[in-house]
Amino acid sequence: MLTEPLPFILLTALVAGGSFALRAVFILLAGRHEIPPRLLRALSFVPAAAFCALIVTTLHLNRIAVPGEGVWQRALAMLVAGAVALRTRSILWTIVSGMCSLWLISWLAGLI
Repeated sequence: MLTEPLPFILLTALVAGGSFALRAVFILLAGRHEIPPRLLRALSFVPAAAFCALIVTTLHLNRIAVPGEGVWQRALAMLVAGAVALRTRSILWTIVSGMCSLWLISWLAGLI
């Protein structure tokens, strides 16, 4: 258990340095070599896949943590956000509409 501040700070610095090194190597190598168009096309799907993974994980974990409470509100807010995503193709508006609709639905349901 990391209860002392020094080991925690060292571990955090080590993890941050490792993350930075992994990203820096990719950026430095990408500057020297041409990235194939097929890889560029595949990389364009990464933000949407990461966003989807966050949503599905959040819905699943909340369902396990508190069974039945807030599940339909989250599902309804997800449908609203999905409709906005299809209409606008903007992740920002998708997040804003999903959060606002979740807060509104939860307030109307008396959960907030």
